[in-house]
Amino acid sequence: MAYKTSSGYVPVSSGPFYGVLVSSGVGILAAFAIILLIDAVISPSGTGWIYIGTTARTIYGMAADGHLSNAFLRLNKYRVPLWPTLAAWILGMLFLLPFPTWFAISSFITTTTVFTYIISGPSLMTLRRLAPNAPRPIKLPLASVIGAIATIAAFLIVYWSSFYYLWFAFALIMAGLPLFFMYTMTNRHGANRRISVVSGIIYWVVLVSATYFLIYLPFAKPTGWPSSSPVTMLKLQFTHIVDFLGYVIVTLVTLVTLVYWVASTASSKDIRSHINAGWWIIAVLYSALILSFLGSFSVFQTPVIPFPWDTIAAALVALILYVYGTRSGLLTDDLIAALKEIGASVS
Repeated sequence: MAYKTSSGYVPVSSGPFYGVLVSSGVGILAAFAIILLIDAVISPSGTGWIYIGTTARTIYGMAADGHLSNAFLRLNKYRVPLWPTLAAWILGMLFLLPFPTWFAISSFITTTTVFTYIISGPSLMTLRRLAPNAPRPIKLPLASVIGAIATIAAFLIVYWSSFYYLWFAFALIMAGLPLFFMYTMTNRHGANRRISVVSGIIYWVVLVSATYFLIYLPFAKPTGWPSSSPVTMLKLQFTHIVDFLGYVIVTLVTLVTLVYWVASTASSKDIRSHINAGWWIIAVLYSALILSFLGSFSVFQTPVIPFPWDTIAAALVALILYVYGTRSGLLTDDLIAALKEIGASVS
């Protein structure tokens, strides 16, 4: 079913409520459809302002912790972080370039946002292990069970978002790693700044090149990403496996090599313990990407792992990642300072 617009016929699925109102033939309902369109523009803008403000404060916090340049600590006369707000606005505008529809933008944002939820379960149990004497006005019963369920649920939401969006979310998240080279490892651990910058640039070049030639061209582009709906499914070929395997190997080997190269120049003695603890995040990202490629939410007509076995496999992998995450955490100086502020004893 479709409804007629000034540009032709549009499927009702693209705007079901609006389509029903327009095609009803009732004048008052058609007028209300115009109001609906106006609201469709105004309502998301409120969410946009909230996201810009939240992102600005996040960028400000990252700079305060030494993960970004001190220029992002500047406040205007209203005590609003100036450059972080501008950076958040620019980043938001950039999202409009690859995504032509609101549905595509919201799907991608949901995927990247839920990635941050995966850390909640392991963080809970890590704090229970590292700070057992911290004051807890509310103590969650069965925390280990609830933490595991929360981790599995968040991981499955990411997995269910489909390879169609997940590969781009993965690449964008990994593109932030050079900031770790350039600022965190230099400001906090005394790594050589020149080597850190060179490593970051090398990683960006490798990541962008590998993503374009090994993911976008063989997988995303043939499916019509990101404008086609529904997606054009591909017939699985051996070259697809080679391309994807090459992408995983190239990006992962480059990352490990550069991380330990920069770490070898650091003056801090505990940098390797921080790096080893951080591999958990990398394991989560690569696990989600690999499972998405193999499972029924891939871009292939016949998936390697059919449903529901792919979801079961994803849940088991999430459980393993949960256990790994709870054991990889370590007692950092920031955590010690936070515990002392609330009067907790540090063992």
